[in-house]
This record gives sequence, C-alpha cells and structure tokens, in this order.
Amino acid sequence: MYITYKNKKIQKICTDTKSARKALPDSIKPEILFTVLKELYGFDTMADIPTLPPHRLHKWIGKRKGEWTVDIQGLHRIHFIPVGNFEKMHLEI
Repeated sequence: MYITYKNKKIQKICTDTKSARKALPDSIKPEILFTVLKELYGFDTMADIPTLPPHRLHKWIGKRKGEWTVDIQGLHRIHFIPVGNFEKMHLEI
C-alpha cells in the first residue's frame, strides 16, 4: 500500500524516531507507531487490514465521514483517507 502524508510534519513524525518522541504522548513509544505503519505498508489493499484488534480498522462518520482509522495504542489512532482504488492512503495522526 502506498502512503502519503497530510504534511511534512506528520511525515517526519512517522519516519523519524527523534521527531516521533517529541510529538507523541509519553504513553506511546515511537516503535509502536513504526510497527503499525510497517504493517500498513505490508497490506495490498484496505480489505486486507483486520477489523479486529490490534488494528481494528473502522470508518468514521459525521464530520470525518470518508475517513478511516486504525488503533495505535489505547485511545490513540492513525486517521487516513483512502485514495483512488484504496491502494493508497493519505495519513494523519
């Protein structure tokens, strides 16, 4: 799956350990975020992402209709918007 980022700041958080440590809450280690992202890269389509824990893929409704999310840890999630044929995603944390 191909992933783009909402902006350079989010891209840096998702790819650089030092930036992730600064931006993420203390309860989330960057390694956890990187593991989830690595797993997302490994899926060919959104249909391959599990809807059960630990990923718990699900749709948002209301103001964020059209967006999807997967769990990182606890109440923290990665939000994304599928692009085109769902083989790409636009990432927001």
